[in-house]
Amino acid sequence: MLNGCTRTEYRQSADKQTYQILKEKSQDPRWRIPRMDITPDPTSRFYDVNDPDTPPLPPDDPAAKEYMERVYGMKGSPTWDQLHKIDHVENPNWPKAFGGGVYTGEISEIPETKLTIEDAVSIGLRNSRDYQEQMENMYLAALALTFERYRYDVRPIAFGNEPGTGIHYENTPNDGSNWGLGQTNLGVSKLFPTGAQFMTELTNNTIWMLSGNSGSQTATTLAYSLVQPLAFDVQRTINLEKITQQERNVLYKIRDFARFRKDFYVTVVTGSRALPLPGSSGSGELAFLIRGARSPTVGFYYLLYEIQRLRNQKTTIRSLESLIRDLEALGEAGRATSLDVTELQSSLERGHLYMAHRERVVKTEMDRFKMQLGLPPDLNISLDDSLLRQFEFLDNELLELEYSSTTVQIDNDKQTLVTAMEDIESVLTTLEAKVQSFEDEIVELEQILPIRFARMTEEEIAEVEHNVANDKQQFSDIQQKTIDMRASISKLRDEIQAAEDTADVIPAVRELRRGLLHTVRALTGVSIAIRLEKSILVPLNVDFNEAASIALENRLDLMNRRGIVVDTRRRYEVAAERLLTDVNLVAEGSVGTPPLASSNEPFDFSSDSAQFRAGIEIVTPLDRRRARNNFRAAQVSLQRARRNYMAAEDQVKLDIRTMYNEAITEARIFEICRRALRVAARELDQAIEFGDRPDAGEYAGGRGVNISRALENILYNQNEMIESWAEYETARLSIYRDMGTMDINESGLWADDIVNLKAR
Repeated sequence: MLNGCTRTEYRQSADKQTYQILKEKSQDPRWRIPRMDITPDPTSRFYDVNDPDTPPLPPDDPAAKEYMERVYGMKGSPTWDQLHKIDHVENPNWPKAFGGGVYTGEISEIPETKLTIEDAVSIGLRNSRDYQEQMENMYLAALALTFERYRYDVRPIAFGNEPGTGIHYENTPNDGSNWGLGQTNLGVSKLFPTGAQFMTELTNNTIWMLSGNSGSQTATTLAYSLVQPLAFDVQRTINLEKITQQERNVLYKIRDFARFRKDFYVTVVTGSRALPLPGSSGSGELAFLIRGARSPTVGFYYLLYEIQRLRNQKTTIRSLESLIRDLEALGEAGRATSLDVTELQSSLERGHLYMAHRERVVKTEMDRFKMQLGLPPDLNISLDDSLLRQFEFLDNELLELEYSSTTVQIDNDKQTLVTAMEDIESVLTTLEAKVQSFEDEIVELEQILPIRFARMTEEEIAEVEHNVANDKQQFSDIQQKTIDMRASISKLRDEIQAAEDTADVIPAVRELRRGLLHTVRALTGVSIAIRLEKSILVPLNVDFNEAASIALENRLDLMNRRGIVVDTRRRYEVAAERLLTDVNLVAEGSVGTPPLASSNEPFDFSSDSAQFRAGIEIVTPLDRRRARNNFRAAQVSLQRARRNYMAAEDQVKLDIRTMYNEAITEARIFEICRRALRVAARELDQAIEFGDRPDAGEYAGGRGVNISRALENILYNQNEMIESWAEYETARLSIYRDMGTMDINESGLWADDIVNLKAR
């Protein structure tokens, strides 16, 4: 009784009322929230396994701890020593979700976790500090509303006092002693929408005398009061303003969170975060700070882009190493100069330097992505890179075959030649298998082309059809070459066995090796071309005008901005009405028992002890300087709110327009890079072909420069192409987010986009 309810009961009572409000206000499907419980998931890193109503004492700073033990020369409270103490603030069980053990302050060994987009979003929902904070903001707004609603309930409080009593002992020397109850009061009050307020309170004093004329004395008073301001409509406007604003604020917070869920998905996938509309108080922005800046925003697609750039660089280095070996062999035959080799070696070292930089970027951005999801940067995770398959233009197996072709040893020794023929046949066998498997890729291309043609002009279609026809012809030539080489191998084997002097056979073996190398490179070029044509962007099935119109109708933050203008207009009206004269009807009275000295009956109410007063109270508007200033400020605020809303509408259109133009531009860049990469691949083929000419050795350094430049062009266009894809996807998702039509399901995913991901 003395302590009231327990902490647990208070918490549960607050939760019950708060969640009921949130449920009540989130019925509209446009801002329905699937989960409102602010208690983190048990697998979350910040889930608290301890009793929420008696939490333990977390680890303290040693210097600051001294002030809890002793402060200003005084001994500190013993409460802090009585609390259970913990060594760290993290959920000890969170590593189990990643296959680890119990967290004890250090992360135990956890196997590498490969994340898909769905995994990343799911982990973010459970561990993101931003997400948790936004959910708590919504909860706190509803929690504040519970008190505003309570103000209009019947409350156990009257005349400013909660029910209470006191007891004391009094002793007067040579006179007597007594026990007495202090003023004991019990009352209720009720506030009405018109501003009327009714209060009634029962007050009692009782004394028990212990000496002399022993006995008891008691007196009770029942008082009541009713105040009703005149101008009912005016008072209703003023009186209901605060609760009206709180009700609307909860709706705004629910919409803010519903929009945040859309933005959270886009941010995790692309790294692009929405900015608040002009004039916003900033409550919709993410407030969590790390190192004085916003929490990192990296994005799954951006990481894939960086990973692919690193892979492209590694592939370029492998190509350079293969070409250097090839040039060294040609140099021995007098068909390449040392300058050619040196130029490629210089390019190789630049490539190693650039690769080291790219490796650092990938590691850093991966660590930042972990923090974005709420995970520690030292957690061992990687990304599912299946989305990058459409950008793997260079076949690693073909690069291995190219390397194997350049390392076949040939000299004037029969056994060496026999071994060389075995190596050549092994490469050819693998090449034949690749040729056969590549037929499936051509079939896939035939299925994809109609989708691309649906979005292309007739001229563009004709160009693609021409290129694909050439690719198919080259592929057919490669198939024939493999058949011819198979026959040549059989013939050369017989010649080597029959030859008395193998020097006569060496030129033919070298030519076969050279032909095999050319065929491998030819298939590499065709594979690049075919895979280029297979790459496709998810279409943006909306035009700008339609997108802008939908956004103006469905953007949740714009709905809030529209409501804020009305809020400002309401506050202006309240400020204006506070300038008026206050006139109140007052009725109050009391009825009591006889005085304390002559009564021992606590409920012996008598009309002789009753009082009643009624009248009118008037407060003149002669000292309203502050109210005047508030009124004028409210006028300015209203005009400012109007301008801010205009700016917000313009910003919505600008957001859509900017992202729409970005998507269109990146789609064009994607196609340009597709064509440029074809040209760069052809440039490399021609540079290599030029070096095979008999007179190539006369052009000192020309071959090395040409090959190096061609490889740089291939690398540049590969990187630009995947960057344009990532930027296009960022713009596309941002458009649907900013249109307000992105429907995020209970798992935090945009179902429409997951269908697109699986289709890829």
